[in-house]
Formats: sequence, structure tokens, C-alpha cells
Amino acid sequence: IDKFSLRYDLRRPCMLCPTLPCIFTSLVRDLRVLTGTDPHLTGLMKDFENALRDLRIESSDDRVRHCIQREVTLLEALGQNYPGVSQVTLGAICGEIQTWPHEKLLEAIKCVYKFTNNYPGIRHAGDPASALRTLDMRDLIAVSILLAGFTPYLSNGLSADQVYRGA
Repeated sequence: IDKFSLRYDLRRPCMLCPTLPCIFTSLVRDLRVLTGTDPHLTGLMKDFENALRDLRIESSDDRVRHCIQREVTLLEALGQNYPGVSQVTLGAICGEIQTWPHEKLLEAIKCVYKFTNNYPGIRHAGDPASALRTLDMRDLIAVSILLAGFTPYLSNGLSADQVYRGA
């Protein structure tokens, strides 16, 4: 297990326990399965994954912004499919969905969404004065993981228990 797997820890008495890499891998795998059931979501998932791959060629500010934009678009489409949702923007969708266990989690995703709207060139022209610096790979990693972490709240097609257990 230690040599070949980053996904599980072995606990006494002979119990496999998921690790954080396991949970994240399961989340992404289940998200791919979920998006593969709908042609529109399939296309948006491919767009996001292609944007991620393009960073291998060049990890410029422009490509990082494009990748974040693609992920937000994918999350919006997931949220639009949530039962009872009538809104089309991520911030408004989050306000309609009643899956949040605490107002600060709802506030957190809305703040990340506001960043994507306000930072120049991610989703809109934004406010050039709001950019403290150009985006780089640390921003891509942080924002992408944050956004991915919110997907269980935005889709009723993901089972958190299955994601945890890596089923």
C-alpha cells in the first residue's frame, strides 16, 4: 500500500481508509462520469480539461484566467441542472440551492465567484485596479481546487459517500 498507492491508508485491524488524494481523485472521476451523461456537460468538461492541458504548453496569466473561466462555466452548468434552480449565474444559483450547511460556505463560493467576475479578463472585463498582480500557477491550483470542492453542493448527481469511499 505504501509503495504503490497514495489513495488509502491501512489502519488496524486491516481497514483501508481513504486519503485526501483518494477523495479528490474520486470527486474528479465521479464528476467526469456525471458530466458524461449529458452532451452539454460533456463539452464543458472537455473544455475545462483542455484548458488545463494547455497550461503544459504555457502557464501564462492568460491561460490561467481561461482555465478558471472554463471551470466556473462548468460549475454554472452543473448548478443549472440542480432541481428547482432557475438562475444561470453561479452566484445566483448558489443563492437558490439550499445545500449549504452554513452561511459562510455559501459566502465563500460567492466570494470566489466575485473574484472571477472582478479580476480583469476571467469572466468579464473586470476592474483593472482590483488586480494586485498577474495570475500564476499557484492561483490556478488554489482556485481550481476551491471550485472543485464546491461541486457536491452544486449537483445532486454526486454522492458524497461514494466520493469518500472511492466507490
